[in-house]
Amino acid sequence: MDGKPMTPTQGQLSRAQILEATATCFLRWGYDATTIRRIASELECAVGTIYRYFRDKRELLYEMTQQVLEPTARAADLGRTVDACKALYRRQAEAAPQMYRLMFWLACVVESPADSGIAPLPAMVTRIIRAWSARIGADRARQQWAQLHAGILAGIDLHTGSEVQAPPPGPRVADLTPLPPQSTPDHAAPSDGSAALPQLGDNPPAAPKRDAAVESTEDVCLL
Repeated sequence: MDGKPMTPTQGQLSRAQILEATATCFLRWGYDATTIRRIASELECAVGTIYRYFRDKRELLYEMTQQVLEPTARAADLGRTVDACKALYRRQAEAAPQMYRLMFWLACVVESPADSGIAPLPAMVTRIIRAWSARIGADRARQQWAQLHAGILAGIDLHTGSEVQAPPPGPRVADLTPLPPQSTPDHAAPSDGSAALPQLGDNPPAAPKRDAAVESTEDVCLL
C-alpha cells in the first residue's frame, strides 16, 4: 500500500494496520523516533488504542521486525525445501537489515528476564527451525540456520564463499508475501521460485532533529 495507511474508523483498527504504520515510521524515522505517539499520529487514532494490542513500544517493534521473516516461516510450514527457504530468508534479511538485526536484540528484551543471562532466538526464527527440524532433524536444522545467520551478519554467502552485494531498498512489512508450497525433495537443487520482493518507492529521508521536550515526555511513558 503506497503512502499513508488507511485511516481506521472507531473499532476497526487491527494489529496488521498498527504493524504496517510502525514499519512506515521505523523506515522513515528510525528506532528512537518511532514512538507510540508518532505511530498513533500515522494512523490518526488515539494513543490508548495501540495499547489495547501491545504492552509497550518494544513489544510492538519486536512483532513488527519479525514480520520480515513471516514469508519464510510460512514457506517452511508449507513444505518448501530448506534450500529454497534459506534463499528466501537471506533475501528478506538483507532487504531489511535494520529490522533483522533489531529483532534479535528485542528478543532478549521482550522474551528473556533481565537476570536470566539467556539470549533467546526470536519466535519467528524458532518457528522456522522447528519446521526444518521435521524435515532434516533438529541438530542439522539448527546448524543450517546458524550458518545462514552468520553469513548474513558477515555479509558473506557461506555456501559460495563470495561477498554479498549490497541489497536494494527493502520491502515494507505488508509487501512480504509467502511462497506457494513445493514438493521438491530437500536434496534437489532449489528452484528458487520465490517472487522478487517489491521495493520501497523512495529511500526514506534522514531522521529530523527531535524536539527535546517531546522526546522526554514520550520516552518516560513509552519505553
